Amino acid sequence: ESFGAGDYDVYLIRTDADGDTLWTQTYGGTNYDRGYSVQECASGGFIITGKTKSFGAGWYDVYLIRISDAGVEEETGNRHKAIGISLEVYPNPSFGKVVIKLSSHQAIKGASIKIHDISGKLVKTIRVSADSREIAVNLEELTNGIYFVRVETHTGLATNDYKATRKLTILR
Repeated sequence: ESFGAGDYDVYLIRTDADGDTLWTQTYGGTNYDRGYSVQECASGGFIITGKTKSFGAGWYDVYLIRISDAGVEEETGNRHKAIGISLEVYPNPSFGKVVIKLSSHQAIKGASIKIHDISGKLVKTIRVSADSREIAVNLEELTNGIYFVRVETHTGLATNDYKATRKLTILR
């Protein structure tokens, strides 16, 4: 709690063979973050695993941090990018009527839900309005088969957009 962005953070200290500090670094956001294990990677750098309430879909999420030998995070340019949306589709398999349940630490108003058939063809699009968290969807017009339900948030800032996909089987 003494260093970092707030609450508990992951605190990493790199030392030399004599135990002298080479560098220190904190990782985390404004909420509770904890590291459980750190391993040196064969390709160089380190990987830390833990849990986070600062990033992800809401409550506790897996926190995976890949850092260089110098303690700098190595990602695709997005700091602390984590899976930010949780998607449930039930019942699955379904007879055609499903509930799509969304949860996210980001606003999901304006998100889109797209349903694709097994060949990848878009068969239905649903716009999420008014911060809906559960949406009842009638898919009775679709034939038996495997479909993919995909939700995408649209924040206007690419680094804050999230996507999640679930497989859905329709049987009658």
